Amino acid sequence: MLHRVSLALALAGITAAAGAQTVTVNSGGGADHTTITAALAAVVANPTTPDIINITGVGPYNESFVIDSSVSIVGFGVRPTIITPGVAGDSVTSLNGRGIAVTTHTATPGAISVRLENMNIIPANATVTRGIYSNNNTAGATADEMDIELVDVLVTGNNGSGVPVTTDGLNSFDYSSTPGSFTFTDDLLFFAGLVDVTMTRTIASNGKGALSPDGLVFNPDTPHALTVNEGCRFTYMNRLGIQVAADGTTLRMNGTAANPILILGNDLNSTNPAFGIWHDNEGTASNDYVLSYVYVLNNANAGISTAFVDAGQGSPAVTADHLVIANNGDVGIGILADALHLGSSLTPPS
Repeated sequence: MLHRVSLALALAGITAAAGAQTVTVNSGGGADHTTITAALAAVVANPTTPDIINITGVGPYNESFVIDSSVSIVGFGVRPTIITPGVAGDSVTSLNGRGIAVTTHTATPGAISVRLENMNIIPANATVTRGIYSNNNTAGATADEMDIELVDVLVTGNNGSGVPVTTDGLNSFDYSSTPGSFTFTDDLLFFAGLVDVTMTRTIASNGKGALSPDGLVFNPDTPHALTVNEGCRFTYMNRLGIQVAADGTTLRMNGTAANPILILGNDLNSTNPAFGIWHDNEGTASNDYVLSYVYVLNNANAGISTAFVDAGQGSPAVTADHLVIANNGDVGIGILADALHLGSSLTPPS
């Protein structure tokens, strides 16, 4: 069950960020802006760090947008739905077909910190490629660091009536039997460029039989960190639950007994195998590969599959505890690592 942001917690967040510029958005009026796009333009035009955009109405918000400065966008006391049309953009924004794009831009240079919290993101039509996308190696972008955090974010398909096909990621939606329903046609979450990503209670869930191949792709330009915290779910994708596709990536998956990380039901499409986690991660001694309270269940092929393919490179040490891998099609687990250090248990606690 997804957590709502309470008014008290949201107010506490504002207090902690004293001096921040805060604006409100409500599509029904009674706020500073009626669209998220307008609110982003306002905080960029009057820069204060950090900026906060509080969405006070459920929407829906039918818009795609680019984030290229430090900002927090928060569902404030409500859980808004953003229905992204994936409008065409130029090479600077990298928005072409994507719902929400994060980049660093020459007009607002410098490292950025972006937080999205308490919201649903679904596609507006059958041509939208990705839900959330980051990159800053395109023309017009700056090679500055991006720090992206997702908290209580749901990225999933559209049931045809502007409603998410799932709220908890635990059901496999049948698009073929629901006329007018559709999902993103590519990876739901895709992060490239100079980027570190942290997510908590974030769900990427597609539904079998649709086009999207992967729930989460992490492919930074240079070694960066992906941190997946409690309650994250990557389920019912047509190919991979999680793909880590960059040398030297630090991967930390920190579930809890009460709220484990779930990678479930990623199925086989016509041309590609379906793994729970797949990674090509030639590590160095400084890298972490940590799996704690991670459940990898009912995926069509291997639960975890790794590829250390570059000559002369070693593999990272793997630390795992409370790692459950079961009912996966080909093999339960495939980890190629120089050292496999197992923690307190390989089964969930009683």
